[in-house]
Amino acid sequence: MLVVSTRLKKIESCCDHFKLISSKIACRMKCTRIGLRYYYSTSSFNQRILLLKNAPKVDDALQDDALQLFDEMLQRQPPPSIFQFTQLMSVIVKMKQYSTALKLFKQMRLMDVPVSILTMNISINCYCRLNQVAYGFALLATLFKRGYSPSLATYSTLINGLVLADRVFEAVELFKKLLREKVCEPDQVMYGSVINGLCKVGHTSKALELLTFMESGSCKPCVEQYSVVIDSLCKDRMVDHALELFTKMTGKGVLADVITLQLFDSWSM
Repeated sequence: MLVVSTRLKKIESCCDHFKLISSKIACRMKCTRIGLRYYYSTSSFNQRILLLKNAPKVDDALQDDALQLFDEMLQRQPPPSIFQFTQLMSVIVKMKQYSTALKLFKQMRLMDVPVSILTMNISINCYCRLNQVAYGFALLATLFKRGYSPSLATYSTLINGLVLADRVFEAVELFKKLLREKVCEPDQVMYGSVINGLCKVGHTSKALELLTFMESGSCKPCVEQYSVVIDSLCKDRMVDHALELFTKMTGKGVLADVITLQLFDSWSM
């Protein structure tokens, strides 16, 4: 009787062990299926984003497709990566649908989708394009509160936003502050925004000074910055000075583009 009881216990122990193994296998298979579904859905999202990005024509149907894709991504559990959300936002911004991109950004935050510095920069750019640069600076404050370090692109976008809003002197002050406090090293985009702003309000001489400052630094001006100043000099009826700058530009190995050449053609007529 004792032998039978011992054998029954061993059988029960084996059964329990088998159930445990079966449960682990079932769990792993379930996790694998979920992982595969996530992989294929993620791959599908990437393909659809790429199709939207490379679409030859922007129309209402394309915008609807982008919004539908966003809704699908938002409902997916687990949600796609922030990189994919950011890519889709970039596509919508490329369509010049800045208000729509901001609505999607707000939805992401409501759904607790983690945002990146790039996502924030895109949103700041949208506010600037909509002439709502104050909201762009509000997002800058949010970046600081969350412990992010604003990138060069963040500040460049805000400076350009101030220029677009005809707040050029504020843009210049911010630029000077960034240089003075060595917050970041300006690139051609940031310099270009400030130079464009100065020329916009008729301060061509200041723009020329900044261009000269660029020439002496590590970030050399390109044809776009030269062209803006050359155009402003021509508008100020200082064509001789514009020609001197053009000669100086080509002497430094910067090749003139079609726009630069057209400037002289239009002012020589």
